[in-house]
Amino acid sequence: MNIDSFIKKLSEYKSTDTVNNMYYGYSKNAIERRNRLKNYLLSIKNPIYIFVGEAPGYKGCARTGVPFTSDDGEMSARVMNEAFKKELPNITPLMWNAFPFHPHEKGDLNTNRKPTAKELKNGQEFLRDFLAIFPSVKYFFAVGRTSEKLLKETVDPHQVEYIRHPAHGGKKECQLGIKTAIMRFSAVDDWDRLLRELGNDYDYHRNAQNKTTEPPVVSGYEFLKKHEVEFRNWYFEGNHDEYPWAFFDYYEQKRTKI
Repeated sequence: MNIDSFIKKLSEYKSTDTVNNMYYGYSKNAIERRNRLKNYLLSIKNPIYIFVGEAPGYKGCARTGVPFTSDDGEMSARVMNEAFKKELPNITPLMWNAFPFHPHEKGDLNTNRKPTAKELKNGQEFLRDFLAIFPSVKYFFAVGRTSEKLLKETVDPHQVEYIRHPAHGGKKECQLGIKTAIMRFSAVDDWDRLLRELGNDYDYHRNAQNKTTEPPVVSGYEFLKKHEVEFRNWYFEGNHDEYPWAFFDYYEQKRTKI
């Protein structure tokens, strides 16, 4: 799947009296939305973050074709972009929606509604295709509970971070959530080096306990990479001052309680 084939697939989804596919057809607006989305996706190189919202709104993505953007002052787009400009000043963030088309009340394009379970199932297929275009993504920021649920059903749940949706008075919490998430996942300058050092310390400790020099089936570093998001959360909660292999003990204790 590449960007062109993805957008073509998007454009073929059929609208209904409660769902508007704003990419469908050959009207001037539909062509502009497809081109705008293509240019946006082409501008993003090797992203490590993705922000996933619920669905396009009639004042925002349904008009522009790009998630969390608006040419009509949509509140969610404005709140998100204020935070992006402050926290990611030199980065164009990768954004998508759990359901990529505009769900609305029957026959009324100037309304928004929550996508149904069936629509979200359809959206999941597009989400998987979208993520396949950007395999460098490691951190999945879910803007709202709807996208959180879908992301956790699509990727490793431990890699998903929830951010309050800006709607219904959620502006401050949303912007603080974006700031906190970005700080948490970029606070260590050489994160991979830290993972290797802690992983090696754990391997040494484990071998000493087991009185062996045989290499482990899964190294400490490989384990930390697999559970990197959960480890980051644990680390930035202040647990990094403990002994080097504390996270491994924490994870084992958590696993045995399940």
